Amino acid sequence: MNQLKGWNSPSRSGSSSSSRCGPLGSSSNVSSWSGSSTACDLSRLSCSSPSSSVRCRPLRVALPQLPAGAGLNPAVLPPPAGADSRAARPPPPAAEVALGLVLQFFLLKAFHHRLLSLRGRQLGHHSHQFLPLLAQSWICHASLPGFRHHYPVLTVSPSWLSPGASVTLNCEVKHPSAGWSFYWYKAVPDLSGKSYSYELLPDGSGTAQGSYIIHGQTHTAGYVCRAGRGDPEYHTDHSQPKFVWSADVNSAVSLTVSPDRVQHFLSDSLSLTCEGNFTEWRVMNVLQRNPSYYNNCWQMIGSTCIIHTLVSDTGVYWCESGSGEFSRAVNITVVQNDGDGPILVSPVHPVTEGASVSLSCSLRTQKILSNVFFYHNDKLIQNDPRGELKISAVSKSDEGFYKCQYSGRESAQSWMSVKGEQDQNI
Repeated sequence: MNQLKGWNSPSRSGSSSSSRCGPLGSSSNVSSWSGSSTACDLSRLSCSSPSSSVRCRPLRVALPQLPAGAGLNPAVLPPPAGADSRAARPPPPAAEVALGLVLQFFLLKAFHHRLLSLRGRQLGHHSHQFLPLLAQSWICHASLPGFRHHYPVLTVSPSWLSPGASVTLNCEVKHPSAGWSFYWYKAVPDLSGKSYSYELLPDGSGTAQGSYIIHGQTHTAGYVCRAGRGDPEYHTDHSQPKFVWSADVNSAVSLTVSPDRVQHFLSDSLSLTCEGNFTEWRVMNVLQRNPSYYNNCWQMIGSTCIIHTLVSDTGVYWCESGSGEFSRAVNITVVQNDGDGPILVSPVHPVTEGASVSLSCSLRTQKILSNVFFYHNDKLIQNDPRGELKISAVSKSDEGFYKCQYSGRESAQSWMSVKGEQDQNI
């Protein structure tokens, strides 16, 4: 029979207090902890039967030194020794703590009953010790500074840049009130950790306003914010990175797409290749189905991302170099139909004013079609028996949404961007 051993951590020698960490209701009173650093030691919790399917993992949660009488109030907990107090989290409201304790209790209780149903007799009369033990370990965890995470929400406007446009960042906290200071960062690609490091923006430290304006932005970039308040100041976590995208063709990093079009059929093979004077690359995207989070390409071969398209792959894609550079961004749309529907074949990158461009309509089984209707911003512009819409000298008025119709079936619409000749030098 499995035996759930009784447990209490020994008193620390030299301590002015004989405080111990044990199951709720034991002689150890958590609220009386004081003096030297104390730990909740669950390493002696074990299951004696080697054939048991129950696995006990040691858990040791160290508590910082508490002032006498501090109890479990997170608001008065000092930061750990050697830590920067500015990196700590703001204390949660008492009502939130109480609600969290109640919810956690019921979760632990449900887990306890699940264990009973799985193990039955093997836990025997010792099973009543398990729930208090889990609750004790969670209370130890809950008493640590910043155990509740606060993530501000960053928004950027506009999402797509016009050359030289200003970008406005807005940082929102969960419980807005007076006294918040805001911090603004640029997200710098970190390919070793598949994440980002953060560089403080100019004059981006401790602003009183929850907004920040960037002037003259030309390239794709990522941004992050955080907030703080109190004395000493406690900080929230960093927000999720948010991106502003540019189709600028003069970036030090470029992205090419093959086949060179915006729309793709389901299960197409799509290649996105990063180019530039760099040795390390990754292709990133923000998908339409989950625009709040960024992702990296899971199949990179050298500097090329290979995608076997799904509808969920629809989104914005760009390259990042190991030196922290961003490429221009592109829209990719994966069209789901029964195989008979057309797609619009249109350029994935902006077209320069004065240049020529051709748009066409294509089926999976037939690349060249005739008697196709083309629409610009939902207005019929051409019924061409050749199946192609050709614009010999593109102007800014040609920018907009295009779609095609063949045999009564319409394609999805895609945006065609037009860049002025002067923009090529920005």
